[in-house]
Amino acid sequence: MQDLKNELQKLSDDPSLSEAYRNRKLILYLIRTLIAIVIIYFLWDYEWINWVLYFYILINLISLISIFGWNIFLNKCIKKTQQKLNDLMANLDEEE
Repeated sequence: MQDLKNELQKLSDDPSLSEAYRNRKLILYLIRTLIAIVIIYFLWDYEWINWVLYFYILINLISLISIFGWNIFLNKCIKKTQQKLNDLMANLDEEE
């Protein structure tokens, strides 16, 4: 059980779940989006760019959701698992 607690603690302390990492990803997302907008602006006269724009908007929204949603989802799962583990440990202590 202690190994599982240590593993959950290690996951909680993972730098990829930190706010600084999320902010860095968000800045890179904004730079990438700005570059894409400039490219689309200059290529707007081509007919196929409209289809590329629709595809890019979809991909861009998925990327934005993953930047914010993934951290929230993982933190929620980690906390829920820690709570279940604490409840299990409390039940085991009561039975002894």
